[in-house]
Amino acid sequence: MDADGYIEKAELGEFLRNVGEPLNDEELQKFYELAVDKDAERPNLVEIKRIANILLPKIVTENELTKGVAGGNAGDEDGEQEKSESDDSN
Repeated sequence: MDADGYIEKAELGEFLRNVGEPLNDEELQKFYELAVDKDAERPNLVEIKRIANILLPKIVTENELTKGVAGGNAGDEDGEQEKSESDDSN
């Protein structure tokens, strides 16, 4: 692998056979069918992101930027105001 985001099928196969529970030839072929883009210009390469989506589909990465965007409270100013307004109504 040369840090271009792809791994050769042979190298990936060697890795999958030696890490964790080894895959047999049939299982490896099925994995390749899922992992290799049929329309790819380089069919002997597998995109690392595609492998990650197959193996880890439900893992969501979160960083400080995405936390702020998802939460909508950039500085918690609005959140504090909403809390104090709801406290006043009691």
